[in-house]
Order: sequence, then structure tokens, then C-alpha cells
Amino acid sequence: ILVAWGLASWAFQRQLTRKTRDDGPQIGWRMVDVTALCLLIELDDALMSPLTVAFAVLIVASAFWARTDQILQTTLLSMAGYIILMALSFRLNDGHLDRPYRHFHYLVGLALLGLMLNYQANRTHALERICAARDRA
Repeated sequence: ILVAWGLASWAFQRQLTRKTRDDGPQIGWRMVDVTALCLLIELDDALMSPLTVAFAVLIVASAFWARTDQILQTTLLSMAGYIILMALSFRLNDGHLDRPYRHFHYLVGLALLGLMLNYQANRTHALERICAARDRA
């Protein structure tokens, strides 16, 4: 899984280097990241482990470009991946989910992280507009 993830990331990076402002490879890359992470967590049976913090890391990494659409997509994909892992755990444990409130809290945390980063990206864009207007004047 790690080798495939690395090769896919390399391929997406090469494609992004060739094209400018094409959202196709970027959303594809985010989907591969979340899918590979879900596979690793499921393979290791690590739903209740520190490995799940990688969902939050993906959300934070998506904010490096300060694009609200990327942050929103990564947040929603990460939450969907975590919900799928919860559903698999529920199904494999005969309808029992260990400490369900913790999963709910984690999902709320992911959503809040995405909202805070979205707000920061919007503030960054507003600051850029103000500085650009001042430079033109």
C-alpha cells in the first residue's frame, strides 16, 4: 500500500508540474491519499489508534495553498473515509462500535479543523486583495 501510494503521489506530482490550475489531478490525489490511509488503518485494525490523526494532517496539508475548495474537499473526503472505517468496524464487530461518542467527537474535530482552515484561507485572500489594492494606489 505504501509503495503504491508513493508511486501514485509521484505520478500526480509530475502531472501537476506539467499543467497549471487543473483541479482534476488535485482531487484525484486527495482521493488516493484518503483511500490509501483508510486501507492502512483497516489493514492494521487501527481505527482507535493514533494513526487516525493522519486524516487531520491531510486536511492541514491541503491548506498550504490557501484554496478553500481544496480544504473543503479534503475535509469531506477525510470525514467520509473515517465514516466508512466506522461502518466496517461496526459490521465486523456484530453491530457493536466501541465508544461511539469518541468517533463522533473525532468527526466534529475534523469538521472544525476544516472550517478553521477555510476561515484562515479566506482571511489570507482578503489580505492579498488589500495589499494588491494598496500597491496599485
